[in-house]
Amino acid sequence: MSITRKRRQRRASGQALTEYGSTIAFVAAITAMVFSMPRASLAGAISNAYQTVSTQFALLLAAANQH
Repeated sequence: MSITRKRRQRRASGQALTEYGSTIAFVAAITAMVFSMPRASLAGAISNAYQTVSTQFALLLAAANQH
């Protein structure tokens, strides 16, 4: 195996680990927010978060389709 291929493999492995860590951190932050909120406002917060994420994904998809 060439040195370049080994470097690419290591880099890809490091990138996957970074993405995994970011996902775990995101889930932990959301979990902490959910448990720190009063129950009455939880439904509204989830609805607002879903709407925000949906809007951001729609904008991202529109931007990706322009290129």
